[in-house]
Amino acid sequence: MVYVFLLDFLQRHDLALDWVNDMPLAAEADHYVMMEQEAAPYMPLIAAVADRATPVSQDFFTALLQGAYRIHGQTGGDKIATFAGIFASAPRGDVVEIGVLAGRSAYGLAVLGAHYEMPAMVVIDPWTFEDLRHETSAELVFRFPYVDFDKFRRGFIMNLRHVMRPPLAMLHTTSHDAYDTYRQAPITISSEAFGSANLTGKIGVIHIDGNHDEAAVVQDCEQWLPHVLADGWVILDDYIWAHGDGPQLAGDRLLARYPDHIKRVFVIEKGLFIQLSKPLPRPLNLRAD
Repeated sequence: MVYVFLLDFLQRHDLALDWVNDMPLAAEADHYVMMEQEAAPYMPLIAAVADRATPVSQDFFTALLQGAYRIHGQTGGDKIATFAGIFASAPRGDVVEIGVLAGRSAYGLAVLGAHYEMPAMVVIDPWTFEDLRHETSAELVFRFPYVDFDKFRRGFIMNLRHVMRPPLAMLHTTSHDAYDTYRQAPITISSEAFGSANLTGKIGVIHIDGNHDEAAVVQDCEQWLPHVLADGWVILDDYIWAHGDGPQLAGDRLLARYPDHIKRVFVIEKGLFIQLSKPLPRPLNLRAD
């Protein structure tokens, strides 16, 4: 109302004034138009990744992008669009994310999992410095102790608590310990925040974004990837990373040692996206020779 009063006052008295900001209500209305304009250029990428499958609509993707951008995180539009594309061809299986923080990418995966009727989603994060410290990246080791990661755990619950589908299992522990639970699937996991989720033990999409040390990424892959179904998708975050090469070493060995299991592979927004042609063997060997 103050803005309207001042605008009327200046017009009635023929006064010239440059406004620093637009009227708040008008700016909010313009924001939605800007989101529509921002989402539109991503649609060819979504269609290309979806290949012959039917991709989500532009209206759906605009809403997905809007919701994700409201959550803290580094996942950008290219990666969210690629998420939208891969779900179009993913088999019906659990959606797994290792490394969650505040939940921006988890939000995108959850919304897409609901749209494509995935049976459950599993999110895994210890939310502690001790479990997240990167031994092979010194600058990160000295930065992280000043962050209270448990605040991000509480933020994650706020950000995803009302995303009701697919049923979500929140495992507040390390990836290694979470796997001891997941390998017992079919199993039901319950939490106060998210209720009960029936995990199938069969993965349609997995996003690995936990500790990036080589040993940690290799362990994540060796444990979890044999659960990925044929046509399922594996995403190794930070395959191209300025602070280390753990994800790249694990990803390159996967591609080199199991080429007959690979259907499609590409890199978008520093992440390695792999669609499997058939399930990977167990044991899976991604360790250095």
